[in-house]
Amino acid sequence: MSKFLFIISVIYCSVAIIMSSCRNGSVEKTKRIKEYVSSVAKLDSSEYSRKVKLRLDSIHDVEKNEKKIYGIVNDYSRFLLSTGRHLQAIELMEGEENILTTGKHLEEGDIRQLLSIYVGLGAAYDETGMPGIGLDYYSKGLSMASDTVFDKYRAMLYNNIGVLYNRSSRNDMAEQYFRKSLQLNLKTNLKKEIFLNYNNLATVFDEEGEVKKALDASLSGLQYITAEKDPEDFYCTQISLGSLYSRNREMEMARSYLKNGLEHLESINFVPGRVDAYQQLAKHYLVVGRLDSAETYGKKALELSQSASLTPLVISSLDVLSDTHVARGEYDKAVQALKQCDLLKDSLRNEENRLRLKEWEKMSSQEFERGKTVNASIAYWWKVCAIVFIILFSVAVGYYLYRRKYYKKEEARLCREIDRMNREMTSLSIDNMKEHEGIESVLEDLNELFKEIPMKNIGQKTRSRAIIAKLNHISDNATDEFKHYFDKVHPDFYRQLESRYPDLTARDIRLCALLMLGLSTKEISSITYREVRSVESARNRLRKKLGLDMNVNLPEFLRALGRDSV
Repeated sequence: MSKFLFIISVIYCSVAIIMSSCRNGSVEKTKRIKEYVSSVAKLDSSEYSRKVKLRLDSIHDVEKNEKKIYGIVNDYSRFLLSTGRHLQAIELMEGEENILTTGKHLEEGDIRQLLSIYVGLGAAYDETGMPGIGLDYYSKGLSMASDTVFDKYRAMLYNNIGVLYNRSSRNDMAEQYFRKSLQLNLKTNLKKEIFLNYNNLATVFDEEGEVKKALDASLSGLQYITAEKDPEDFYCTQISLGSLYSRNREMEMARSYLKNGLEHLESINFVPGRVDAYQQLAKHYLVVGRLDSAETYGKKALELSQSASLTPLVISSLDVLSDTHVARGEYDKAVQALKQCDLLKDSLRNEENRLRLKEWEKMSSQEFERGKTVNASIAYWWKVCAIVFIILFSVAVGYYLYRRKYYKKEEARLCREIDRMNREMTSLSIDNMKEHEGIESVLEDLNELFKEIPMKNIGQKTRSRAIIAKLNHISDNATDEFKHYFDKVHPDFYRQLESRYPDLTARDIRLCALLMLGLSTKEISSITYREVRSVESARNRLRKKLGLDMNVNLPEFLRALGRDSV
């Protein structure tokens, strides 16, 4: 078990090296984004930008404060968008994207920030009149947000794609995407996002002429936000409600919502909301016949949208002024406003085409640079793999050498143990054999004696036979005990002799065992209580039974047979 845990720990350490390398790359990206956004904020003279720089500069431990850094950065992007500085926001977010997409590996935190950027960039390009580029960013985000842990961002992307369909008068598709987003947001209980879904559904119902459904949806959405926490969304919804009440011919209610919403939007200086409020008030006064007020608010909407360079809002403001000029009978001014609309639309198309071409050139350049850097990236990972391989190989070699040394020691110990057992068994076997042979010698002498002494009665004969039987039993036990101990050291020696040479007697096999143990003729003679010459004769008879020539060493032959039996 300890060896298994050791190997697992080594593998874990190797994986940790790789993961640490990837994590270090992610921390480095976060650090670069922090420094980049801080440098951008430094060039901006606004009070909010100054606070952003101070907050970012006060963070020193980047790894522990990754979420905090990205929160500050994303708030800054939203601030730029809310104050109508869309081009600055786009430049900021695209700079972040370039940093995060450097290299191939992306940590979960990197992906979350990229998704936030893609949502923001898509909305920024859409609001500046280039929805095609916005859709490109939404598509990038959806391809990246396939995992359920990114449901929050997928819901945002569905919602914003629905907005694009709504502006293209594809309300069936818009409603479908808004409902998909709403389903995800209800599951995760993201209240602000739920509000946006209801608000967008209200826009779809309004354009379909279902004002009552639009009012219900808008009011349902308001339940999920508060004026204190989300003032921009709350008061923009009041503008939407005012517009709906105006279309529903509830003019006093409409004017109340529109005035209250505009007052608060001006206090927080939310530029897109203010432009929308001016436009809706212009339309309201146009319906009630107060053309001077309609023109005043129409001009305010145009001036503010132009100063913020929000071209789509400039176009919609010109449309409102055109309707006002028609109502006043000023057809030349109305035509002039429509011509300006057409010029701006052409300008937007050209700008979008230019940016698409620029993006294509950027992608081509990145592919070229990637081709140059891919070898360096591959080399880096080869180094990491080589380090891991060397570690694992070193561990394997070390483990192999350790086990080899261990087995050698164990083998030497076992050899010593076998030698000791051999000596003990040899000594015990010889003692048993000597006992057996001694008893056999006594039996032979008794048999001769009983033959020479005539037995006078049957009782004496019976008693003498009993004594001989008892000695035979003791002898047989001694023989069995010798065989038992001998087989422990040299298993199957007896069996092989008996199977190969069936003519051998028990005495022949015992002689083989004693020779195999390396005993000399004189030693065997002492053990078996026989003359040396008698032992020599027994060896010669054994050689013949085994079919051996005189030049073959009998003990060596038997030892070889003993080795085969082990």
